[in-house]
Order: sequence, then C-alpha cells, then structure tokens
Amino acid sequence: MKKIKALFRLYRYKRFCWKYGGYRNYETYHSGDVNKRAFFLNELYPGYEYVQFFAYPHTTWIEYVQADKWCWANCKSKYRYDITRAEYTQFGWIANEFGGDDVISFAFKDERDYIWFMMRWS
Repeated sequence: MKKIKALFRLYRYKRFCWKYGGYRNYETYHSGDVNKRAFFLNELYPGYEYVQFFAYPHTTWIEYVQADKWCWANCKSKYRYDITRAEYTQFGWIANEFGGDDVISFAFKDERDYIWFMMRWS
C-alpha cells in the first residue's frame, strides 16, 4: 500500500511539474502576494514589505542574474524577482508597455534579506 501511495504522489508531482514547470514557476505566476493589474509599480507587490527597483540602463543584465542566484542561495524567506516595462514620472514608476525602461524589481518579505541584498547589490 505504501508503494502505491508513493507512486501516486510521484505521478501527481510529475503532472504538476509538466503543467506549471515546477514549484518555482508556479509561485512566480500564481502568487497571491502580487497584483498583476497594478498601474504603479509600488502597488505591484502588496504582500511584500520591502521592494527595490533598478532601471536597466544603469547596470548589466548579468548582474541581475547573479543577484537572483545570490537570493536563491542566501535568502531565508520568500523573495521575488521580476522585469517590468515602466517609465519614471513625478508620481513614481508607472507601468508602460510601449515606452520607458526595463525595470528590474526585487521584493522581499523579510527585512534581514532585504538589508543583506542592499548591502551586496546596491
């Protein structure tokens, strides 16, 4: 009976991975902590307390990929990494699909992870 239950769990896990591409992709696209319809980027992450935005032209993409790998290895709580097309106005970053810059955002739930990230990557 244990073997049948284990095979069924394996089957469910493989089906889940096939459908969503794994747990990390599922968390990225189906997270309840993200408001996909936000107009201002400050409103994009209502479930995360600490958010940092970087405009692309200031540094290279390689640094952001390295920052994501660093977060994956060192962050103790949940974090998120997104690339959004936006422009900066007097009201802050506004989502704009047709113009503006590529804005890379890192959002953290824990203050310690945010502080360590800012000490390393800002």
